[in-house]
Amino acid sequence: MFARKLCMLCACAALSVSCHHARVDIEPVSAVEITSAPVGIEASPSVVYGGRLVYWYENHWYFREGDAWHYYVEEPRMLRHHRRHWYH
Repeated sequence: MFARKLCMLCACAALSVSCHHARVDIEPVSAVEITSAPVGIEASPSVVYGGRLVYWYENHWYFREGDAWHYYVEEPRMLRHHRRHWYH
């Protein structure tokens, strides 16, 4: 009984961690480097895309690569699909 409760507790903990940021598969899309991150961007809705955290901010997806910030020129299809499900 203890083992089953422990497994359920571990499963719940894993679920809460994995739900913090959704994971989305990557597709090739061009991005533009910007001089600095928009203020407050890390409080914006985010998702893991291509192994990195991307943020939806003022109609663009932004991400950090090293010390530089970038945004996608066109919204990747999978991110668009994910974003549309936020509002439904």
